Amino acid sequence: MEASEPAGDDVALRAYGVLATGLGEALAEAREALVGHAGLLEDGRLDEFDALLSEFDRRRVRVALYGEVKAGKSTLINALSGRELSPSAFDPLTCLPVRITYGAETLWRVGDRTFDRVDEVTRLMRLGVPDADEIVVETPVDLLRLGGQVDLLDTPGVGSDDRSDEISGEVLETLDAVVLVVRYPALFTKVTRKIMAGLEQDIGKLFVVWNLDADCAELSSEERSRHGDRLRIDVSGAHELYMVDARAGLRARESGDQAAMVESGLDEFVAALGRFASSDKRQVTALREAAKRADQWFAEATIALTERRDHLRIKLEEVRTRLSDVNKAADSERQGALDQFESFETSLKLAEKDREGGMNRCASYLRRSLRASRRSWAKTGALEPLRAQIAAAAAAYENGSQTVGRDYTMALARAAGEFGSDFGAEVPATAAISPEPIAPEDRLELASQGRGLWLRRGLWRRWFLPGLTQMEREGIDQDLVSRSNWSMAIRQKATVSMREVLDERLQRIVSKRDAELDRIKTETSYDAEVAELAQLEEHVPLIAERRQSVGEINREAWGLVAD
Repeated sequence: MEASEPAGDDVALRAYGVLATGLGEALAEAREALVGHAGLLEDGRLDEFDALLSEFDRRRVRVALYGEVKAGKSTLINALSGRELSPSAFDPLTCLPVRITYGAETLWRVGDRTFDRVDEVTRLMRLGVPDADEIVVETPVDLLRLGGQVDLLDTPGVGSDDRSDEISGEVLETLDAVVLVVRYPALFTKVTRKIMAGLEQDIGKLFVVWNLDADCAELSSEERSRHGDRLRIDVSGAHELYMVDARAGLRARESGDQAAMVESGLDEFVAALGRFASSDKRQVTALREAAKRADQWFAEATIALTERRDHLRIKLEEVRTRLSDVNKAADSERQGALDQFESFETSLKLAEKDREGGMNRCASYLRRSLRASRRSWAKTGALEPLRAQIAAAAAAYENGSQTVGRDYTMALARAAGEFGSDFGAEVPATAAISPEPIAPEDRLELASQGRGLWLRRGLWRRWFLPGLTQMEREGIDQDLVSRSNWSMAIRQKATVSMREVLDERLQRIVSKRDAELDRIKTETSYDAEVAELAQLEEHVPLIAERRQSVGEINREAWGLVAD
């Protein structure tokens, strides 16, 4: 809200307002940051912050816009700011007053809710807000920084209902000035005169703004002048009358048209509010004293918080080293368990390889024995020696297979023992491989008749002895598959069993690690101090920045006093 360029002492007085607002903001931000570190500050320091902030709050200049419903209060507010802050739709929607104050960015607060668009507030107000006493609008407008800080209040319209009148009456008790907004043709109504009479009893400074809206278009300049003179007579005492076209002023503000703003009357009215809000040099001296106190507090706080931050950095680094060592030890133990399990699986693979080798040797021996016995039979044709040789070879195969199986189960048990557990399995009893019947009777009979028996039996030995051929070609392989299936089943069982042992072992490692981590964290208040350090890392530079801001405010305030 820029008015006409001030001159002389007005420049210093306006500058004071900007500095006071900046100091108040620095104090409030620092106080909010320090409340979590109260134990590091001197006793009562936060109370001193609160006292100084209360002093700044008491220095606020509170100016309310007052008037009948639809007199143009909200439009004038928007014209003063150059944007829609207090929509006229609020009047019929709610009895809550709208307080407009300085802030770094424009936002609206209703109770504990914050909005960045005015239409969102309007929708909320239509629903009703039982938990809010006012609507607070923060916006970066120059006029609001004068005099330490200016609050503009857009009150509910008078005359709409008793509740609105009551709220507007309560607001009067806290005001430094009132802007009474009136509009044609309701300039001299009974309600308007009643409002003026009431305000003159309660308010030391009254600005009357005749809102020159569209209804004034029919008035001539002489009629406007005459009505204005009559208003000045009705407004007695040290009060002022301004004739402002609020809508034209808003358009001029939005477009940056300074000439149009002057023509609308808005520029003159803003300048008058600025003069009223500005303070004298006694206030500047008080500001310097407050800045000096704040600088001392910030310096003490910076030292205390920095020492605590540095202490926590060192302590937490030591704690993190301990925690890291615990994690590394657990990781090493976990990897050791995994390596043991991998070694167990490798042992199973080696045991299976040895079993397969042993069974293949047994099978090879049996096949060689069967072929040798068949050759002997081809020479002699004797059946009983053949049966005896086959039975002996089959028994040797079975004994060898059982030995291979026992060695295999022992290897699995040994691997489980090396892993730190137990596992046992029995070698299953299997039926001996037999070629019976060795051959049909008719073939055996043919093998013993005719000429050239030896040659015929030698050439057709597989045909003459089909049982033996089937045993050699299929029976042995089937037995090998059966024994392989058995080994696969117990190997899988052993793996599942050891996997369960591994999972239990890993869980114990994790539980042990977590318990140790919790013990260290509890012993050292780790989580709380990590959170505290995070706050300190944020707040130490913030306090330093606010101290720098306060130092600049103090230097500028000294310049104002020296001038």
